[in-house]
Amino acid sequence: MNPARRVLSNFFHLSTGELLARLLAFAAFAHLARVLGSTGFGRLGFVMTVATYLQIPVLQGFDSVGMRDVARDGGLLRRYAGSILVMRLLAAVGTFAAVAVTVHSEIRPLLLLFSLTLFPQAVSLKWAFQAVERNRPVAAANIASQLVFAGGAFTIAGPSDLLRAPVAVVAGEAVAALLLGVLFLRQFGWPLPGVSARLFRESLPLAASSVLGTLLFNFDVLALAWFQPASAVGLYTAVYKLVLLFATPLTLFQISMLPTLARSDGDLGRTAAPVLRYLAVVFLPLPFVGLLVAPQLLTLLYGAEYSGGSAALQILLASLPWMAFRSLFRIILVSYRLQRLDLRTVLAGTLANMAVDLALVPRWGVAGAAVATLSSELAIFGMSYYYTWRRVQALAVAAHCWRPLLAAAAAAGAGMAVTSLPARLAAVGVVYLALVFATRAVTWKEIAAR
Repeated sequence: MNPARRVLSNFFHLSTGELLARLLAFAAFAHLARVLGSTGFGRLGFVMTVATYLQIPVLQGFDSVGMRDVARDGGLLRRYAGSILVMRLLAAVGTFAAVAVTVHSEIRPLLLLFSLTLFPQAVSLKWAFQAVERNRPVAAANIASQLVFAGGAFTIAGPSDLLRAPVAVVAGEAVAALLLGVLFLRQFGWPLPGVSARLFRESLPLAASSVLGTLLFNFDVLALAWFQPASAVGLYTAVYKLVLLFATPLTLFQISMLPTLARSDGDLGRTAAPVLRYLAVVFLPLPFVGLLVAPQLLTLLYGAEYSGGSAALQILLASLPWMAFRSLFRIILVSYRLQRLDLRTVLAGTLANMAVDLALVPRWGVAGAAVATLSSELAIFGMSYYYTWRRVQALAVAAHCWRPLLAAAAAAGAGMAVTSLPARLAAVGVVYLALVFATRAVTWKEIAAR
C-alpha cells in the first residue's frame, strides 16, 4: 500500500472510534459545565489540570519509543510491553503515594480520586496495538471508556455531586485498559516483565517534551487561576473543550504516521507531503468559521453565561492550523530519532506561552490566555519546520495552503449573508467543499482511493 494511503487508512480506523468517544466526552463535559456553573466547573478544570502533571512520570515518552521500535521489529513487542508495564506501575505507585502524603488542601479529595487514573493508564497497552497498526481495538476501548464516563457524568445534578466526576473518569479508564489487556493476552501472549535501561534512556527527551507540553497546554489555566476568579477558569476550560474536538485528530494523525515513517525509506514526498495537504484542507477554514459563529455556538452549547468566551474561541481556532502543521513536523523529527530537536521546539513554545500568559492574563483574562496559545503554536511550528527542512527533507507548506485559504475566504463571505447558526454553518460548508474540489485542493479520486 502507498505510504500516504497507509497513514490515512490507519487514521480512518483510529479516528472513527475516537470521534465518537470525543463527542461522548464533549457532551458529558457540556452537561457538567451547565450543572456545575462556571465556578464549580472551574474548580473541576483546575484539578484536572493539576492531575495531568501527575501523569508525566507515569506515561513519560514510552509510547512513542515503543511504537517506533516495535514498528521496525515486531519481535520486540512482548518484551517492550513487559518493560513499560513494570516501569509505569512503579511510577504510578510512587506518584500516588507522593500526592497522598503531601496534599492537604481543600482539593485533596478531588485530586486523590483523579490520581487513581494513574493505575489504568499505567497498564494500558494502547500503544502496542497502535505500533502493529491494529487500531480497531483501540477505537473500541476509547468508545467504551467514554460511554462509562458519560454515564457517570450525567448522574451529576449539581456542585454537591462533584466527587462523582473523577469516579466516572477512573471507571472509564479502567474499562478501556481491561479490554485492551484481555485482547493483548489473546493475540500476543503474556508480556515479558523487566526493566529496560535503553528504553528508559530513549524516552527521556520525550518525557521532557511531555513536561513542557503539559505546561504548554495547561499553563493558561494555572495563570487564570492565579490572576482571575474561578469563573474565568471555568469559562476557558469550557471553550478549550470545544477546541479539543479539533485538536484530538492531530494526536491521531501523529500516532497513525509514526509506524509508517519509522519503516519509510526517507522519502517524505510520498508520506508526509500528501498528509500536509490534507491538514491544510481540514484546518485552514476553522479560523474563518470561528469569526462567524463563536458567540452563537458557545451560547447554544453551554448557555448565555459562557458567551463571554467568544473572543478566546476565535483566537484558539486561529491557532489550530499551526497546531496541525507542527504536529506533522514534530512526529517527523521523532521518527528520525531527532527527539532532542523536538524537545527544543517544545521548549521554545512553552517559554513563549508562559511569557505571554504572564503579560496578558492579568488584564485580558481568557482572551490573553488564548493569545498565549496562538503565540506558542507559531513558535513550535517555526522551529519544527526549520529543523525538518535542515535535518531531514524540505517540505513546502505554502504550496498546499493557497487553495484552501481562497476557498475558506469565499465561504466566509457566503456565511455572512445569513444570520442563523445552522444556515450559516451550512452555507460555509457547502461553498467551501465546492471550491476545494473545484480548485483541486483535493480530488474525489484521492478520497475514493483511501
